[in-house]
Amino acid sequence: MTTLKFNWLDQKKSTLLLSVYLVIIVVLGIFNLPKIVQAFDRGSFMMYVYIGMIILVLIGIFFVKSKCLEKISVVIDESYIKTVVKGQSIKILHSSVLMIKREKLNSGEAVLSVFIVGSTVSALRLETIDVEQVELFIDELRKYHNYSTADKQGSLGQTWVEYINNDAIQSSANISMLDIVRSKEGNLRRTLFMSLGIAFVVLNLVVFVPFIINPFNTYAPKEGKMYYGDKELAGVIPDSCKILSTSVLKDSIHVYYKGEVLEWADHPSFNYLEGEFYSDKNGIYYESKGKITKDKLVPIEGDYDKATFRTLGSGMLYKDINKLYYFETNLLNSSSPLIEIDVEGIDIASFELLDSKWAKDKHQVYFLVWEEVRPCLEIDVTSFEVVDNVTAKDKNYVYYLTKNLDSDNVRATHKDGYAILEDADAPTFKKIEYNLYQDKNTEWSISTAREKKRRDNTVIIDRDDI
Repeated sequence: MTTLKFNWLDQKKSTLLLSVYLVIIVVLGIFNLPKIVQAFDRGSFMMYVYIGMIILVLIGIFFVKSKCLEKISVVIDESYIKTVVKGQSIKILHSSVLMIKREKLNSGEAVLSVFIVGSTVSALRLETIDVEQVELFIDELRKYHNYSTADKQGSLGQTWVEYINNDAIQSSANISMLDIVRSKEGNLRRTLFMSLGIAFVVLNLVVFVPFIINPFNTYAPKEGKMYYGDKELAGVIPDSCKILSTSVLKDSIHVYYKGEVLEWADHPSFNYLEGEFYSDKNGIYYESKGKITKDKLVPIEGDYDKATFRTLGSGMLYKDINKLYYFETNLLNSSSPLIEIDVEGIDIASFELLDSKWAKDKHQVYFLVWEEVRPCLEIDVTSFEVVDNVTAKDKNYVYYLTKNLDSDNVRATHKDGYAILEDADAPTFKKIEYNLYQDKNTEWSISTAREKKRRDNTVIIDRDDI
């Protein structure tokens, strides 16, 4: 009698749990994708949170599988293969064993599936990383019956070994049973890949269904009539209407949103602001673009000044007479996307964007990272100017964006920031061509790591204190 140690996997339970687990993770990932991309682009604290969550997801997969594994002892004597699984005793006669299928998983574990006469599914499935246990199991069975070995390869390139009990396949019925087992095993594998294919289709539907729910169309005149896509707008005369945006049209009587009349809109005062925003005498509206819901115009709730509200041209930052705001996309449309930004010392009236990374008011310069507005107290606001989309300067220094860019004496960073171009003469600094700059003393290069072959001393301003 020989006792061996294996793991037993509850396949039905593990497949169900892992499927539910992965579907939840995928759905959550899709609906939070903009925030995840934003966090990684900014290199913010949330990036590390998401990295931690990814690690936890991977750990979770192993945890789910471990909950479906049971350590068991398998006893092999001259008559039976015996074990206890989930409190139930399993006894398999040697003479009833039809075939042992041996596979190797990508994780390195060996899997033994025991098939018996009269059944097309495995009577026992054993896993182990100990190859010696596998060999001992096969050797023990061979003591009592004559087994032949066959190396097999599937249509998808997978390989396995079959140990066939020659004593059991003497009858034609058992030979037929063996063929059925092989066929069913192949079908199971095809079912697995079909399931993966279905999952792929479902994921694509999640991506493309929004385009089905909200197809992209435009307003266009045709033969004296106005159309939104293929839909004719009855009574709308092309020469007497105005297209405010790809979604909104206004004629002498109605305001249309995606080809439908907006009954609630105040026609005389309705106007397009910028980005996703519109207004009339009653308030400000934003275009809510849902992933699984119809696009629509939604009134902005909150304490803001309707008369002075306007965009700053970035598609993200907005202001009224009192406050600064950023626009946060919400895929589930559960709340207003207008979020107040609190910046110490900011002068709202004079605040303006200079480009996608720089802004200023009458007091100071600001560095922009998505919705973050960081005061740059060391920069002289009266002389500050943007040179190009990489560099800027004041009367004292030249500044450049460091994310993924090296200068001659400062290395690149992985998150948004800027650095002083040491020893550059700010008053005479100018751009002469792509990634090349010049002052009265020398030329400077600011380029990506691939473009730059040499790195010198590193001096980067630490902006974490802002």
